[in-house]
Amino acid sequence: MLSALIGLTVLGANVNTSSNISLRYYQYMAESGFSKTTESSEDSSQADSINEQDLYAQFFGIDKLNLGFETKFGALDGICYSYFAEFSVKVDDNTVKTLKEEITRKCGQLSEDNYYGEITVDIAADNVIRIDLDLSKTYEEKAVTGILKALKDTGNVTKVAINDP
Repeated sequence: MLSALIGLTVLGANVNTSSNISLRYYQYMAESGFSKTTESSEDSSQADSINEQDLYAQFFGIDKLNLGFETKFGALDGICYSYFAEFSVKVDDNTVKTLKEEITRKCGQLSEDNYYGEITVDIAADNVIRIDLDLSKTYEEKAVTGILKALKDTGNVTKVAINDP
């Protein structure tokens, strides 16, 4: 564990040590040979961004889900995730209800024995739903991909941005 934290410091990562997911991700990033450059050129920052997108997808297994829509990541903090799902149709309360039901199908009914975080689902715009996932009270991460699987089964999703304003 100490070597992982030293490695994270070398990478310049700002890691909340209470987040098991962050620690595992940054360790995965170090083991994958990924490092952020300090150069300010557009080419190098775009290359890092692309590589980090791939790393996120590999780490969570999203690259193997065959979602059928684009998924983009912003900064990973390991505790809170905000999903902005864009739909090809106007969304309404029924869409929100269906999505919540799909999340329960994918992750299971929330209980003491099956706690995977706090999830809120709201309409953000005519064709956008925002899903907030707070993992601060759990190390369980199945909801990270469970939400994406639920979005796929809800249908009409064209793209999803996670922690990407």
